[in-house]
Amino acid sequence: MGKCEGPPQVITFLGLEIHSIEMQVRLPEKKVWEIRTTILDMFRKSKTNLKTIQSLVNFLGGLTRLLDASILAITRVFFF
Repeated sequence: MGKCEGPPQVITFLGLEIHSIEMQVRLPEKKVWEIRTTILDMFRKSKTNLKTIQSLVNFLGGLTRLLDASILAITRVFFF
């Protein structure tokens, strides 16, 4: 006998969690902790190298583009 399941309520798309019931797009906890520890490490040190700052800025910039694209995709799915 086959296994029956309903549609998933949480989908991971482009590294973001999309919650269909709550109508939210979230960052996975692992990525939140990675960003948080990187920022806290930068503040704890008296000096931070350029590569670390560039990496953080690039990641956050990419994240904003992903969020914009994800919000647009969700809007199209639910409202058109």
